[in-house]
Amino acid sequence: MEADIYHREGVAKSRKLITDIDVIALYPSPFGGLTPVLGDCKTLKSQSPIARALWMKGVMDLMGATQGIILLQRFIENDHKLAANQLSIALLSDSDFDIYSTRTSDYKRVQSAIVQIDSWEKYFTLGTTFPALAPAMAYLRAGFWNEKEGHVRLRHTLATIRTAKGEFNPKHGIQACLLGDLISFFAIAFNEIVCSIFHQYLLPSTKTELAQELKVLIWGGSENYAYLNQLWNKVPHQDNSGESDLTLPEWDLFLELVRNCLEHPFSTALVPLLLKEIAFEHILDDQLLQSVTLAKELAREDPYAAKYALLVSEYVCKTTKVPTEFREMIDRKLMDIQP
Repeated sequence: MEADIYHREGVAKSRKLITDIDVIALYPSPFGGLTPVLGDCKTLKSQSPIARALWMKGVMDLMGATQGIILLQRFIENDHKLAANQLSIALLSDSDFDIYSTRTSDYKRVQSAIVQIDSWEKYFTLGTTFPALAPAMAYLRAGFWNEKEGHVRLRHTLATIRTAKGEFNPKHGIQACLLGDLISFFAIAFNEIVCSIFHQYLLPSTKTELAQELKVLIWGGSENYAYLNQLWNKVPHQDNSGESDLTLPEWDLFLELVRNCLEHPFSTALVPLLLKEIAFEHILDDQLLQSVTLAKELAREDPYAAKYALLVSEYVCKTTKVPTEFREMIDRKLMDIQP
């Protein structure tokens, strides 16, 4: 909810807001990746419904989304709906949305932590309550969505968590929510990496082949990797990783994680939602917590997604060196839903 959009290659000294999106959703494509859908639920008083749809189309093109949904509290001319539909945008009134939602999903049946609006409002106060974690929240609400490449998102999400690791306190449920949410964003980028490797090689024949292709993929191509690796080797390191070349932290563990996920690569598309649901459970009151069922239903729907969510969270927690209590908290929640 509520993502800020700016031009990542802008010329201004500080980033200038272009617009904001009320909702960004991702759904699994038939080829294993995640496809964005944009949602908007307001319009200017002087702006017609089709004008809002034209704005939405521009934002969709900017972000690579294939579908948009606009919900308005006003009458919408049928011709406006027809024109919007040609732009792959569903232009809906409140009454339209009731019909649309019940015909396309059973969301009212599923009890989910993510759909609690009170939780989102509480979550968005985190940067004020804990100023040291405000940059991490800003990355989730803006930085991530303005980086289009999965390999950049993957590295930057890890870096964001590692930078903030000393500020996380397991005594605060809202901080556990933030960490879990950051891991779910890592899982979005990780899904793209896994599917890219799978569609290129299916299953790389050796660990060496997998390692080399991942290095090239994660750092944006052979030439870019060679240049960055050259710079990396000129700087003294004390990480005791044993790697002579530029790699992600805990490189062998990352290779094992990718190798595991290549057994059922399309299951990685459900991992971000599963991790996000688990994250938001940390800020529910006890009564609501007892009623939510989405995480268990997702795990039952795809046991491999539940397994991969556990492996992804373990990798991120270990490599970013967050307090071990967080890893134990997340592990317990994920183990409880394993089918």
